[in-house]
Amino acid sequence: MKEILIKEIYPKDFEHLLHLMRKERVGDHTHNTFYIGAFIDNKLVGMVGWMLIGRVLRYKSDYVLKEHRGKGIYYQLFKAREERCKSRSLVYTAFCTEYSLPTYLKFGFKPKHNRNGITFVERKQYE
Repeated sequence: MKEILIKEIYPKDFEHLLHLMRKERVGDHTHNTFYIGAFIDNKLVGMVGWMLIGRVLRYKSDYVLKEHRGKGIYYQLFKAREERCKSRSLVYTAFCTEYSLPTYLKFGFKPKHNRNGITFVERKQYE
């Protein structure tokens, strides 16, 4: 496996992925969202984002290119985001697709409801 570099990214860095993300029902970017991306050979192959809404931290925009799925990239991104977002006073939430849901469950998120194949999950930090 080639080396994976994880670093901060900005919306201009992933404009070329937006049509793929929308097709798979991954949320759009917003101006108050922070992102990190996974790079292989200087090519962006995956990303995750988060935004703070009051005392709630919303995880969003989780995406890995299809040809790079199943290689542990998403798990590395998820762990890196967890490190950047550590806090004991927040509630963490996300809307998950069938692809991201298993990872959220591994990290202690609890499903609250599912609508049209999208599952809303929640976790109180260090529950």
